[in-house]
Amino acid sequence: MIDNTVSKDIMEIQTFFAKGINKSIIFDYILNAILRYTESEYGFIGQVKCENDLPFLETYAITNVAWTEELYKKFSIGSGLRFTNLNTIFGLCILEKQVIISNDPPNDPRRGGKSPIPPGHPQLKRYIGIPIIIKDEMIAMIGLANAPNDYDMETVDSLTPFLLSCNVIISAYSRLEVLEYELNEKAKYLGTISHELKTPMNAILGYSQLLEYETDKDALMEYIKEIRSSSDGLMRLLNNLLLLNKNDTVEINNIEFDLYESINNNIKKLEIVKDKLNIKINNYIPRGIEISTDMDLFGQIINNMISNGIKYNHLSGYINIYTKIKEDKTFLYIDNTGNKIPSDMRERIFEPFIRINNSTNIPGNGLGLSIVRDLCKKLNINIKLDSEGEINSFRLDISNIINLQIRKSEDEKNDVYNVLYVEDSDINIKLMKIIFKKNFPEVYLNIDTDGDDIINELSKIEYNYILLDYHLPNKTAKDIIKELEIKNINIPISILTADSTIDTLEYFSKKNIDIFYKPLNIKTFVEFFNTKILEHVNKKLIENIRTCK
Repeated sequence: MIDNTVSKDIMEIQTFFAKGINKSIIFDYILNAILRYTESEYGFIGQVKCENDLPFLETYAITNVAWTEELYKKFSIGSGLRFTNLNTIFGLCILEKQVIISNDPPNDPRRGGKSPIPPGHPQLKRYIGIPIIIKDEMIAMIGLANAPNDYDMETVDSLTPFLLSCNVIISAYSRLEVLEYELNEKAKYLGTISHELKTPMNAILGYSQLLEYETDKDALMEYIKEIRSSSDGLMRLLNNLLLLNKNDTVEINNIEFDLYESINNNIKKLEIVKDKLNIKINNYIPRGIEISTDMDLFGQIINNMISNGIKYNHLSGYINIYTKIKEDKTFLYIDNTGNKIPSDMRERIFEPFIRINNSTNIPGNGLGLSIVRDLCKKLNINIKLDSEGEINSFRLDISNIINLQIRKSEDEKNDVYNVLYVEDSDINIKLMKIIFKKNFPEVYLNIDTDGDDIINELSKIEYNYILLDYHLPNKTAKDIIKELEIKNINIPISILTADSTIDTLEYFSKKNIDIFYKPLNIKTFVEFFNTKILEHVNKKLIENIRTCK
């Protein structure tokens, strides 16, 4: 049974906290009281924190037993001491989140490394580590050493009033630290927004005033150019701020779509920008990998990532986009050869208005990657800057959104019915994918968005049918059919077109090519394709019978 002085100590601790006494004084008081009640020689109270997914201990109070100036500097972080080596008996408490008792530390097999105790440090005869846990999360721990008698669970029970006080006070300080951080960040954020808004506005107003007095035509055009440039920058900033704000309330609309096509579409949108800097963008994503997420928000992520890769790249640099599978995870990588992002900036680069020092001469406001991070959180994608060598490598964990029924291997494809659909319209591609998924799940449907390299595409696997849109970006269906005829490629073809002129009808009729007019009659189309697939199955069956004979 604990004497009445415990109650007095607890009241004193609560009074200190209520008066706003410095927390180091409060925890020194708690530690000294605990040492007194347990008759321990020395100890510590520390908060358990995490950095790069690794826990460590930051002390609130610690007995000064052997802290030479050199050792103190080694572990000091200003407000306390920091210990990251958990391969010790005290570290075991953090790793296992349970009370650790060792009444013979020198011979305890759990002690970890054999490094000697620092010079002047008293011998460690007995030790107990006590975790402080809230809602299954370990927020702090108390370590005590060298009581005259062995430590046991009764020691822990006797300290319950102090443990509860530590629990309440540490939780309160943690909440206060978060609030203080958020308030400081909000103040910095508002200050930065104010600066970012004033800079283009100052240019617009300044050059607008010059227009009143200038008569030289060339000078006038230069002023107008500067006003337009500042206006564009201001509009981009406002749009990005609106997007950041919208991220808190935006609704997620999950649909299935092709990863390669999504990335390819975003590359096309940035064609003019990348060509100006001669940036080569390589999309190495295999066709046929489907993901299920919000297509617009995912597109915004890819657009921002590629835009940044172009903007901060070197002249004639490159951007590589590819996937990797590691264990049970699927990662999307977007690498660029731009200015190397320093290791100390790899976490901060995703914060609003953060830009690396060597990029301040590049137009922008430092919101692009912040928007990417927020959108990734919404779509359950983990993003990380995983740079190696001279490459900035952004890694997106898309394991939670990828459709695990990924396309079959190249060898397997040759045993199924393979259809090549040549179409440049996203909405028509989406419609055809839905038709095939619902009606012909056994069919492999591959997409070619322009038909520019159709001969090479047809050489990859054995296609059974080609669905060909009449109007493509750089050629028509007639041009493609002529290419196939020159190469003696005889694969059945159907044309999809909105052009119902007699010339078109006659041209394809003479070649026994079926035509489907848009808008597509889905019922007729499904019946037609059922017949084609049945013909293919019967043909395979006959071939197998002949082989058996």
